[in-house]
Amino acid sequence: MPVSFSSSTVAAPRRRCSFQVATVFALAVSAISLPRQAAAQDTSLHDVTWLSGCWQAGSGENTTEEVWLPPRGGMMVGLVRSVRQGTATGYELLVLQREDEQIVLKAYPSGQQPTSFQATHVRWDFLRVENPAHDFPQRIEYRRPAPDSLVATVFGAVGDKVPAFDVHYGRAPCPDQPG
Repeated sequence: MPVSFSSSTVAAPRRRCSFQVATVFALAVSAISLPRQAAAQDTSLHDVTWLSGCWQAGSGENTTEEVWLPPRGGMMVGLVRSVRQGTATGYELLVLQREDEQIVLKAYPSGQQPTSFQATHVRWDFLRVENPAHDFPQRIEYRRPAPDSLVATVFGAVGDKVPAFDVHYGRAPCPDQPG
């Protein structure tokens, strides 16, 4: 004797399965669509400790030095000095700290007004900070391709694919105390 199913008997499991698939799909889409800053919100300054140390690009009378102190007291402090033909041409004070549950980089370049950049991507070897409202730069990225190598990439605008410039640093000995 053939078995017959009513349309309501077959439709109920299909509706449940469709609902489950739709729920999983919606959760996956929302996870992918989270704001870029969400990834940086669960980070601490210890996630960017790899910046710590002394770094130098160039040699002789044309150098750029960048020094980062490790996290202490809720902040990291960085200093940059550029020298061309033996004369200092620029400097910058950099402060990384948490503000409103997010890492923020405050840059104080060569006596100008400070600018804040919010971290939008933080990894064990990568840091991206952005400020779309700033004239230049709007995005800065630090990456550490090797233990003794650091690359700072500066972009004119947040969406730019081509950087304005890169600075390729090598690990350098930190300056000694004057004797």
